[in-house]
Amino acid sequence: MKKLGLLFLAGVVAFGLSSCGGDDDPDEAKPTPKFDFVTGAGYTSSNATVDAGTTIMVGIDATGSENLESVGVRVKTTGGSETIVPLTLTGDSIITSLKVKNFKLDFEYQVGSLPTTEVLTVIVKMSNGTQTSKSIALTVQAAAKQVQDAPGRQLGGQTNSSLGSYWSMETNSAALQSEANSNPASIDWVYYHGATNQATFAAPDDNTLLSSNVMNNPQLVNWSPKNATRFKKASASFDFDNLAQSTELQAEISAGAPSLTTITKLAAGDVYIFTTAGNKEYGAIKIVGINPANSAGVISFDMKFISEQ
Repeated sequence: MKKLGLLFLAGVVAFGLSSCGGDDDPDEAKPTPKFDFVTGAGYTSSNATVDAGTTIMVGIDATGSENLESVGVRVKTTGGSETIVPLTLTGDSIITSLKVKNFKLDFEYQVGSLPTTEVLTVIVKMSNGTQTSKSIALTVQAAAKQVQDAPGRQLGGQTNSSLGSYWSMETNSAALQSEANSNPASIDWVYYHGATNQATFAAPDDNTLLSSNVMNNPQLVNWSPKNATRFKKASASFDFDNLAQSTELQAEISAGAPSLTTITKLAAGDVYIFTTAGNKEYGAIKIVGINPANSAGVISFDMKFISEQ
């Protein structure tokens, strides 16, 4: 993911402390929190059409009969999975410690690079376990543009001590484990070489990656967010070497959106299509070589991609 895409702008405003209550009546529906999107100049409060890469401002004004616990933001793209849009480095904005029944929050959100629909959902949770959610659908339009060329990129295997195994589209380079753990929002995939899967690229939210500790990185399972990068093998007719325009990538994605969380047994000459979380970037990867073919080796690849970040 190129950047967090969110900025926590407005402070929490407390108007009352929690009150004592009796036992819940099982036959009585629990009250739910309420909130409205802020309207007016500078705010997006309803469905809209926006240009790729546009940053919008969203505001919410929430109230509850009991203490409000948190506000979370999720985004789901057409054909994609729902992912966390982090308000803080740990994901959602937690407000339990402030014991408030009212708060206001402004945040910024930057739409992705791919022409699609992004549904932005805000979720407000209350201390009684109930929640309320509302959504805004953003139709992203993207003009044709030249792809960015990134040849000769490299990642080290999980036991390589000098070259990082964690790929960041934010820096267009490899990151070492300590860097990745300190800023997981910037990591879009990892490289490892295993006995069964051999040379592998895996998204941070891949279940096998998270359950195996193949990266020798116990902190990875607790990353937030775990970016939902997706891959697919390029079609036989896809011409990576002569790829020049975003429309060529869009046509390949339209024919079948990337859906794999991991791609295994990578070999020289293989070409894959990828999209990062929230479609912040999309592009194509061509494997150049793996030397040596073990966990301490280096994988080399060329990349062509689109980014509005």
